[in-house]
Amino acid sequence: MTSDEIPELWGRSLRMILTSELMANGEMTVAQLVDTLDNAGHRILGRPSKVISDALRWEIANGRVARVARGRYRFVTAPATTIRRIRTFAARCQEWMTARTTGDTPAVLLSDPRHHYFPDPRPLRYPWEQLGWLWAL
Repeated sequence: MTSDEIPELWGRSLRMILTSELMANGEMTVAQLVDTLDNAGHRILGRPSKVISDALRWEIANGRVARVARGRYRFVTAPATTIRRIRTFAARCQEWMTARTTGDTPAVLLSDPRHHYFPDPRPLRYPWEQLGWLWAL
């Protein structure tokens, strides 16, 4: 798979994955976050350090991440439900990216008939398009 076939990571998806990495690894530099995303197979358009620092600015404003020093961030706190959503979202994105890079068909989330907000289980282009149900939990 060429790098053009890998969809770029941006917006909420990027913020969730970055926050998940900070939760798992503690304090990290922007360079470490760039390497982590690169090793996971994610693609960021533009200058990665700028895009990551811009994404983390949103998390700082919401009190989930703190800027320790220039280019160095750490996870602070979040409600338990938010932490669960972040971890689930990041895990699903990583599963999807692993499936894409190995040539497998990305996993499809199964619908839950008890909840009307679960998506139709047809494969979509991006995993985060299927994860709208996370925000309804």
